[in-house]
Amino acid sequence: MKLHLFRVICCLVVLAVSLSAAISAEPPAAAKDAKEAAKPAPSTPTVHTVKKGTMKIEVSLDGVFEAQSTAEILLRPETWATLKVIKAVEHGTEVKKGDLLVSLDLDKIDRAIGDLRREHVAADVAIKLAQQALATLQQTTPMDMAAAQRAYDEAKELTQYYFKVTRPMSIKSAERSLQSAQFSLEYAEEELRQLEKMYKADDITEETEEIILTRTRRSVDSARYYLERTKLNHERTMKVMIPRRDVTVKEADRRADFALAGSKTALPLALQKAQMDMQTLTITRQRSEEKLQKLLADRAAMTITAPVGGIVYHGKAVRGKFSAGSKPGGLKRGASITAGDVFMTIVKPRPVLIRTMVAEKDVSKVAANVKGTVVPTALPDVKLTAIVQSVGAVPMSTGSFDVRISVAADAAADAIMPGMTCKVKLVPFEKKDAITVPAKAVETDEADDAKHYVYVVVEKDKSDKREVTIGKRTNGQVEIVKGLSEGDKILSEPPK
Repeated sequence: MKLHLFRVICCLVVLAVSLSAAISAEPPAAAKDAKEAAKPAPSTPTVHTVKKGTMKIEVSLDGVFEAQSTAEILLRPETWATLKVIKAVEHGTEVKKGDLLVSLDLDKIDRAIGDLRREHVAADVAIKLAQQALATLQQTTPMDMAAAQRAYDEAKELTQYYFKVTRPMSIKSAERSLQSAQFSLEYAEEELRQLEKMYKADDITEETEEIILTRTRRSVDSARYYLERTKLNHERTMKVMIPRRDVTVKEADRRADFALAGSKTALPLALQKAQMDMQTLTITRQRSEEKLQKLLADRAAMTITAPVGGIVYHGKAVRGKFSAGSKPGGLKRGASITAGDVFMTIVKPRPVLIRTMVAEKDVSKVAANVKGTVVPTALPDVKLTAIVQSVGAVPMSTGSFDVRISVAADAAADAIMPGMTCKVKLVPFEKKDAITVPAKAVETDEADDAKHYVYVVVEKDKSDKREVTIGKRTNGQVEIVKGLSEGDKILSEPPK
């Protein structure tokens, strides 16, 4: 029984494998035909009949009307930096030449000018005093030099005289005084001895003799005292007074050397310093005068009047567009004007031109004398004639070139003012009887991109490849300069 069951299972497995192989096999031929029929049939190129017609290349640009005559208003003060507005002519006001445009706060600059003028008065006085002092010094310096030399010579003379005369004489005088005192004592003592000897021989001493002896004894005492005092003076003179005098004289001699050397250095330097001080005062005064003149020039320039007549625009015109400052009302009372920046422009509204930019991809199409039309944004029903004046040789910004366009403004365009915008349509190329074909119909040679071909229909379902010379391209159309004639039939695109 088990063996029978095993055989049944094996048969079932074989049957399953056979069915799976049959399902994965290729479909029958009928199914293949149906699949092929479901595929879309390849499209056949349409036929284009060559015709003559007008071919026009147009370039549309956004432009701004720009005045050809403008006068920028700015201040370039040399010294003064504070420029605060008191009052300014309103934006859009018409002014005449000489009209006041801006009133500035002048109090501080007027005070600065007044301070400088007062400083100049004091400087002039100082210069006069310095001139007088210098003149005096120029006269007295040679005299002081001579006096210093005389003092030096006198000091040297005194030193020489002291050591040659005064000092030896002082020593000799001291010795003589001592010797004289000694002699006086000896004379007095000898006289006393003689008197005593003489009067001793008498038996009776008279009163007169006694008086004479007393007087003589007193003279001896005086001479003895005088000798003692003279010895002290002699010792002091030799040991103290003369050495001190020696030092004093030598110091005076050295001081004379220093004084003369100092005078020879200091007196010329003092004169030179006085001369330099005089030059400094003079230069400082000159520079202060230059500063005053610059301030006065700045002060005069701060009376801002219109250099020409026209319309007042606040800000600077950049390629026809006006910047009214960093914030609205930039010229109101209390506002500051930056030196060197254009804060106002006087515009003559006529004549005007148009400033615009052309993209790099179209710059080859736009050239001088190309004509077109202009439609002002504010006057959409007005069309003005435009002619290109010039095209920038280098980009104004990445991918864009500057274009200047002249415009003939008539009475209908009286409302146009500089700064207004417009649409410009230029026609750099227009040909009335041009032969054009769809751009897709032209094939470029893979080996030589200067060669181009079209496929000319010669009979039904048959075309010949023909080389053509192309001209301009625009709006999906290509001008055929050579190789086709009006009425030729070509394929709208090369066959695949």
